[in-house]
Amino acid sequence: MGFFSKRKNENIGFTVNADDDGIKISGDKNMAPHAITADELSSLWVLGDDSASDYSNSEHSALDSLKKRMKSSVSESPTPSKTELQSSALSTENVKKDGTKHEEIKKEEKSEEKTLLEKLHRYTVDEQGHDLSKENEPLYKLESVAEILKSNSENSIKNLSKKYDIFIDDLGKNKPEPPETDKEKSESKQKAVTYDTQPTSAFKKMVTDAEKREEETLYENLFKDAQDETPKEPVIDIPNISDIDNREFGTTAEKPIADTATIRFTPIKDNKGNTDHITVSSITRQLDLEGVISEPQNTAKINTELEESEFEKFEPREEMTDVASGKKLLRKLALKKRSAFLRLIMSIFAVIALLFFLLPPIADFIISNPKTSMIICTAFLSVSVLANCNMFSAFAKLLKKRSSADVLASASSVFTLALSLSAIITSENAYYIILLCAITLVFRSLASFKSASAIHGNLKQTANEKEKNAVTLIDDTATTFAMAKNSIEGDVLVCGHKKTEFVKDFMKHSAFSASLSGKVSLIFYLSTTLAFLSGIISYFYYGNLFDAFYCATAISLLASLPTLFFIDSFPLSSAAKKLNSKGAMIAGLHGAEVIESANAVAVSVKDIFPEGTVKMYSMKVLSDNSIDQTILKAASLTAALNSPLESIFNQIAGTNTAYSIPDSDTVKYEKRLGISGWVDNELLFIGNRSLMEAHGIPIPSVEIDKKILRRGYFPVYVATENTACALIVIQYDVREDIAKELRKITDLGITLLVDNCDPNINEEMICDYFGLYEDSVKIMTNSGVYMYKNATPFTEKCSAPALYCGSAINFIKIINCASNIKLSNKILTVMYAVFAILGIVYFVYASFSGLQALPQQLSILAYALITTFLSIIGFLIRKP
Repeated sequence: MGFFSKRKNENIGFTVNADDDGIKISGDKNMAPHAITADELSSLWVLGDDSASDYSNSEHSALDSLKKRMKSSVSESPTPSKTELQSSALSTENVKKDGTKHEEIKKEEKSEEKTLLEKLHRYTVDEQGHDLSKENEPLYKLESVAEILKSNSENSIKNLSKKYDIFIDDLGKNKPEPPETDKEKSESKQKAVTYDTQPTSAFKKMVTDAEKREEETLYENLFKDAQDETPKEPVIDIPNISDIDNREFGTTAEKPIADTATIRFTPIKDNKGNTDHITVSSITRQLDLEGVISEPQNTAKINTELEESEFEKFEPREEMTDVASGKKLLRKLALKKRSAFLRLIMSIFAVIALLFFLLPPIADFIISNPKTSMIICTAFLSVSVLANCNMFSAFAKLLKKRSSADVLASASSVFTLALSLSAIITSENAYYIILLCAITLVFRSLASFKSASAIHGNLKQTANEKEKNAVTLIDDTATTFAMAKNSIEGDVLVCGHKKTEFVKDFMKHSAFSASLSGKVSLIFYLSTTLAFLSGIISYFYYGNLFDAFYCATAISLLASLPTLFFIDSFPLSSAAKKLNSKGAMIAGLHGAEVIESANAVAVSVKDIFPEGTVKMYSMKVLSDNSIDQTILKAASLTAALNSPLESIFNQIAGTNTAYSIPDSDTVKYEKRLGISGWVDNELLFIGNRSLMEAHGIPIPSVEIDKKILRRGYFPVYVATENTACALIVIQYDVREDIAKELRKITDLGITLLVDNCDPNINEEMICDYFGLYEDSVKIMTNSGVYMYKNATPFTEKCSAPALYCGSAINFIKIINCASNIKLSNKILTVMYAVFAILGIVYFVYASFSGLQALPQQLSILAYALITTFLSIIGFLIRKP
């Protein structure tokens, strides 16, 4: 019994400190905290096996003491976790209700064993609260890019769905169901999905626009009734974004409009709550702009239409729509030109026949036989009138603004024929008036022939299959401001050009014209009224029928002076003759007016310094690099920007019969410095000294540049990224025809906007070389050039009032011709108005001033011929 001696018994057992939650071992540290004491154990050994069971059932048994200590320890232990309680509950539910008592005893023993494990829970939990005795989830998970984006999208959708109410609108497609009873509502609550989850899922599918591969589509889930009406969209397998390196891209078909969804956000809150609403619809709703803007009730529809200009409303009888139709129209215009020429020949023949009556033998015949001579003269005049019978078709447009001057020629012809008939009846002499009318018809037929010839020549330039440059106007405010920045005050209207294959609306520009600014009808009514009044007054004043017809005919002829027919035809014919020989044209008077309205012209530096005007004086190699390859690369850079220096490098490279220019990339022009860019993965620079110094490239002394400049030449350096390769001395020459055209443009007050990519060229240099005003040239900035090129891209078909082929000098000629057409048209208009008014006023004054005699016929003929001669001189001064 030495094991249970007093000495050893003192070191066995434990004490609980009430102030500390933990247990302090008073004896052996490895002893369990619920160990049975020596007294309790000795009592069991003393009583023996038979009595032990009885003692165990007593209040003072060792087992009871152990249970009490264990219960007190469990009460002091931490509360079991939620997961442990759930696992305990699940284990309890698995026990059969009709189990035996023995099974219940085992259940209690098992629960007691779990309680013991729970008692050790505090020793298996780490600092972060994780139970190390159980299998836990990993602390983090490595997600793909697609999963991260998807989780972020889901979180944002959840937050949005909590903030807003979501309503699925089928636009009245599904009829509303009848209200449910209380019983049906209670039954449906068990099956229905909560309001927070179902709308969120639908909205998530709408917003993310992700297609399911193995599930039903969103359209089938939310709007099953619409499946029979709209076809399903084909499912497209889109690879995961996390496998982007191995992804194969394909074309995705656009969704039909019926399968798309309309999402309406209504941030306005209602009176019932503070939650905003989001309505999701599977059908696109048509917008009713009128209903939104106007009043919902008793409001009439307002139809507003933009007012079209007369040119936009005008539709010619025939139009060229393509090259094939242009050739057909060309043949028709050739016939029209031939017909006009025949009318001119017949009119000239009538005048020549009448001029024979001025010869001395025939002149005596007129005096002695007035009636016979008037019959012969009337016959020749009738031939001329019949040859120009198409002029009477102008009466169909008499009430329109575009009335032709032929109405005045037709009126004068009718009055003259009436006068000749009265002369035959009264045996009077009206020879000079008949001759004046025949001469007027000659100029009328001449003007008709010139107009037909000009249109035919212009159509030849338009109907060819060559690549053309269409002359257009740029009136966009942002573009013109960037192009003419700080150079033009007020609004800017720039005339530029762009490449095209076909120019539309040729006949529309050519046939649309308003003679005398649309005042022909007014002149006709005034002159005809005045002719009738003067004839009536003359009849009562002189008492002679012939004098009455003579007075009316004279006023009508003075209103249709030959100058009237020069106004439109002569300027257009002269411009067409000048431009057609160079491969250019201006379509009609309207086209000239459109071009003439511009106050700035956009040209490139190569337009004013074309090939042949920039020459190389000398070249010096500065390094051991392969100069041949460097020159080829320089030619590629200059060709990319259409620089005048391109011809020099092409000329140098052309000495080698087997050469090919490589492709360049990232070419840039640095203002007043030069060109830089990559060619065959090598950086190249072409420019002046400042460009080399800016990039840290060593070059010869500045004194060399000074010597070159003093002699009138310009130095250009060619360098790679770190080494200067060559020094080229450049000389610029001026073509006299280009300088002449540029001076004409600047004299008209038009500003030259130059697209420059040459470091040696600036405003001062251009003005000095071409003799222009110092404020008439503006070098466009890089932004202006960029805007200009975007405004004039290549167009397969475009409408333009003018075009040219070949050299860009023709573009400058078009601008000058358009201005001269407009100017000469104004000069002839003013001269006609002055001469017609002066002639009519003089005739009326001389007729009724009390001299009892009408002005002589010869004086009226002389006045008409003199004014015609003066008009031709005035036209030749400002001839296009």
